[in-house]
Amino acid sequence: MEELYKFKIKTDQFAIELESTNKDFVENHIVQLMKESKSVTMKVSPAPVTTPAPAPVIQAPVIQAPAKKAEVVEVKAKTPTPAPVPTPAPAPTSTFNMDAAEADAVVQTILSSDKLRVIKKNVLGKANQLNKILMVFYFTNQQYGNQYLTTSFVERVLSRFGKKIAKSNLGTKIKNNSTFFIADSVPKRGTATKYQVSEKGLQQFEEVLKKKK
Repeated sequence: MEELYKFKIKTDQFAIELESTNKDFVENHIVQLMKESKSVTMKVSPAPVTTPAPAPVIQAPVIQAPAKKAEVVEVKAKTPTPAPVPTPAPAPTSTFNMDAAEADAVVQTILSSDKLRVIKKNVLGKANQLNKILMVFYFTNQQYGNQYLTTSFVERVLSRFGKKIAKSNLGTKIKNNSTFFIADSVPKRGTATKYQVSEKGLQQFEEVLKKKK
């Protein structure tokens, strides 16, 4: 760092201060001024170099926010309500022989039905033969599944209620209402045709059970 030279001249009339880093320049001016005035008070000295004190470093206080207390949320799993499972109709069994014992079992199914009062009034108590035939197929379906039945089996069940219908009339009534029944083969003379109740036939008899009169 270069030195700074400073001089001061004071007379009765004026005072001059001069600063410069050029020493020759300062000395030449001193000589010149001394010639002009004998009453000059002069002092030349290097100006002290002051090293500024470092500025204080102010550290801002670190304010920590209080930690939030963790909240424990209890999640309860909802137990789904099980959907109602429809009870399927019994599957057809290969051991169904349409014998007397099975005819009696169908009769017992009818007699133990909670719709027995409606059956006695709207089926057995009426002259409608189709509803009686559908009754045998409907409750055989409930007991053994949707089996193919002969007119002989239907006749046997109805005879237990004292409502016997001849086989020839049964066959005619089934053929005339073919939307309610499904034949296992094309009817032929001398061959016993078996019939199965259709979905429409089951729905038709359920409508009969719903009637109050």
